[in-house]
Amino acid sequence: MLPAELKTASPTRADVELLAHRMRADDRRECEATGYPDALTALQRSMDVSSYCRAAFARDGELLAIFGVTPMSMLSGRGVVWALTSDAVETHKADFVAVVEQEVPKILDLYPVLCNAIDARYQRAVKWARRVGFTVFPALPRGVRGEPFCPILLTKEGFAHVRRAGHRGNH
Repeated sequence: MLPAELKTASPTRADVELLAHRMRADDRRECEATGYPDALTALQRSMDVSSYCRAAFARDGELLAIFGVTPMSMLSGRGVVWALTSDAVETHKADFVAVVEQEVPKILDLYPVLCNAIDARYQRAVKWARRVGFTVFPALPRGVRGEPFCPILLTKEGFAHVRRAGHRGNH
C-alpha cells in the first residue's frame, strides 16, 4: 500500500494539461518520434485507448507522471504499457519508485504480459525499464523518421522472479 501522502488517481483535465506543459524533454521527443504532433495530443490519445490509466503524485502533491495500459489482446492477456513523466520526477525519485512498485503488480494482474517500445535515445527510460524488470531488446527503426526504438517485455512471472531474487531487472 502506498503511504498516505502518495497517491494515484484518475487523471483530470488539469493533470493532463499540466503534464503536457511540464513533460520531460526526452518524453516529449519520444512522443514526436511516434508521430504525435504535441505532448497534449499524445497524452489524450494514449488515455483514450487505455483500459487502466492513472496520474501519480509525489508526497507534496506534485504531478509525477500519467501512465496506463492499452489492451493489445484481451484473449492473450497482453497490454501495451506507457508512461509519460514530468520534470518533478527528477526531484521526487523515491516517490516515483514507490508508485511504480505499487502500480506494476496491479497492471500485471490485469495484463500478465506487458510490452511497448522505448526511444533508444532516451537512455534514462531504457535503464528504468531494466530496473523495473523489463527485458529490453536491441533497437529497431520504428519512429516516423526511422528513429531507433527498443522493444520491451515484462511478464507477471518474470516480474515475480525479479522481486523474489531481491534485485532489479538487468535483462
